[in-house]
Amino acid sequence: MPEPTNADLKEIEDAIEGADVELAVDENDVLRRFMTDIRFDVPRDGGDEDVKGKLRLTYVLRKVGTDRVIRAPSNPRPLSELLGGFGLGGLGSGPGSPRD
Repeated sequence: MPEPTNADLKEIEDAIEGADVELAVDENDVLRRFMTDIRFDVPRDGGDEDVKGKLRLTYVLRKVGTDRVIRAPSNPRPLSELLGGFGLGGLGSGPGSPRD
């Protein structure tokens, strides 16, 4: 997907009529939900009626603060072997590295 141009960004900015943001936090001041309503009005070329609407985005964080389970890989390999394929085999060597 191509990067938006400055003209594209300006067109988006001009189309936004307003936005409301709501943040819901719990009794421990931990963010639990983020919601935004964005109102827009996009003019059409040729005198046709504008396209108007509202976009609502809601994101709920359900498992904030829970312990994560991190499982070891079933077939571990040395980090030097893994990094060697990216031309990064020298990482971790030199003064202060665990090999010293």
